[in-house]
Amino acid sequence: MRQLADRAEAMLPVVRISENPSGIPAVRRLMVARERQIRELQAMFEHLCVTNQDVHEKGRQHIARLEAREVEASVRIGQLEAREAEMTAHIAQLDAREARACAHISHLEAKAAKAIADFEALDQEVRRLRSWRIVRAAIAVARVGRYVAGSLRRNGHSRRNRLAGDSACPTKTHTSTT
Repeated sequence: MRQLADRAEAMLPVVRISENPSGIPAVRRLMVARERQIRELQAMFEHLCVTNQDVHEKGRQHIARLEAREVEASVRIGQLEAREAEMTAHIAQLDAREARACAHISHLEAKAAKAIADFEALDQEVRRLRSWRIVRAAIAVARVGRYVAGSLRRNGHSRRNRLAGDSACPTKTHTSTT
């Protein structure tokens, strides 16, 4: 306030008092105007101080809110970075599993190719052996032997049933109660 008063005094012209008696009321008017201007300036200064305090307080509150949001953002960033690390580790595990699966698929494909090659080799060998006359004769004899054996079995089974008394179950013996 003191600075404002000094500044107001410096801005206002210095009033010269003349010896003329009519100049005293004029000087009084000038002094009253000067004091009024000083009071107005002081009132404006006080109003600016109050406004400045309000602005500073609102600024502090806004800064506090921004700092709280910054802390929340830092926490959220930490959580996202942890989640990213988890996802990166999971992706690495999936990549390793994919590599193992590809290796296993390659191994199975190689085994399948070898099995196909072995089957084709055996098929060619069977065709080659079947082309021999003696093998064809042996196959024909085997077929005839199977046919005869089947016929004998069927006939032998029915004979046993007749000998056992035509029962459905040859191991049981029937006794009559008469």
